[in-house]
Amino acid sequence: MSQQVKSLAVVAVAVIPAIVTALLIAYFDDWRYRTGTFEIPVLVFVLMIALLAKNKRAIRMVLIWFSMCVGLPAALILASKLVFA
Repeated sequence: MSQQVKSLAVVAVAVIPAIVTALLIAYFDDWRYRTGTFEIPVLVFVLMIALLAKNKRAIRMVLIWFSMCVGLPAALILASKLVFA
């Protein structure tokens, strides 16, 4: 497999679930999609694929995606509840 195909696969592993998550958040506009209910099973699935491929770069990108899609919104929700409670 060429290096270019590998790079595209790594990007797809990290970007496609993030796009799906963003579309679900926009479509449903529901807080549970912003706090990990949807993202955690997807993370586990994608992380298993990355681990099976033994691709450290893909694993790193998946963890970055998870922290951005789950950690950041969860922190913002918690902060807003603390400030406006």
